[in-house]
Amino acid sequence: MPSYNLTCDWEWRSGRVAWALHARVAVSKHLKSYLLEVVRAGHTALCKPITVNESIVGRAFASPLEEQHKIHVIPPPFVPAQGRKLSPSNTSDLVRSGPIVLFVGRLDEQKDPMLWLDVGSFILKNASHSQPRLVIAGGGPMEREVMERLYGLNEAQTTVYGEEPSDFHRYVDLLGPQSRENLTRIFTRGDSVLLSTSRNEGVPLVLIDAAANGVPVVTLQCGAIEEIFDRLPTPTFVPETPRTHAVKRHALGSIVALNCIALAGMNSGDRHRVVETLAKEVMWWLSKLKERGTAHFLKEKRSSILNVRTTFGVDRFNREWRELLAELFK
Repeated sequence: MPSYNLTCDWEWRSGRVAWALHARVAVSKHLKSYLLEVVRAGHTALCKPITVNESIVGRAFASPLEEQHKIHVIPPPFVPAQGRKLSPSNTSDLVRSGPIVLFVGRLDEQKDPMLWLDVGSFILKNASHSQPRLVIAGGGPMEREVMERLYGLNEAQTTVYGEEPSDFHRYVDLLGPQSRENLTRIFTRGDSVLLSTSRNEGVPLVLIDAAANGVPVVTLQCGAIEEIFDRLPTPTFVPETPRTHAVKRHALGSIVALNCIALAGMNSGDRHRVVETLAKEVMWWLSKLKERGTAHFLKEKRSSILNVRTTFGVDRFNREWRELLAELFK
């Protein structure tokens, strides 16, 4: 049974069930191309979140609406710490005090850390209040490029929006890969915004974890990311301007009205517009957190946070597995 990179506990369990069912169930982390092979073969697909729409299914079947039942999507679960409360935690041993902008994930082309640094640099130059710390929790093949960028080792340090701060590295904390426990502590410290600059995604667990802990998320339209916010109150729409894209501001984050796949091959002018849009949304959320105070913000957003925890909770995850397996073994 083909499966890919089963690194998380839930993916490992999925892989074991897939093996036991002898190819009746497919588990794939890279579903975009593999899904078509799975559904053509008549299997049920169990996977990380993905938007299962008519265009995907239509390429595999003559009657797509009749065949959608063969694709069963089970999102990865949010697993809260034992007795976790909605209150700020102490992370002085991990990051410095004050507001932070977070990057969590692999330092590779898909996550586009260079775009994240572009946005961070813009924020440092334009923040109206105290400058936030830029915190990178992750490692990968682009780590050297990130270091060269931060310490000005490249020949040209001029970005799409102007000259890079000469002391850029002084505002950035490179934490390296972190355990789930440490990431949870960072998410629950308060005063944080998670900025995602991925070029493609399903629905990353890190975004679910952030929203489920009350950390505002700023991202482009990417995969099925909007599913995290589907059941939250109606968003506020921020119209586009000549310098910025339109934005949907949800209770727990902002989604820029631009598909992330457009980042590949983007010219400098279009990239500048993306940078400015993302940066202004991050600064808006930091300002909101400062204005309301972290404890009050968590209290204010409690219903939305609990909604995300329920939607992506372990109870729902286990229930969906039980229902699916009962159906398969009829």
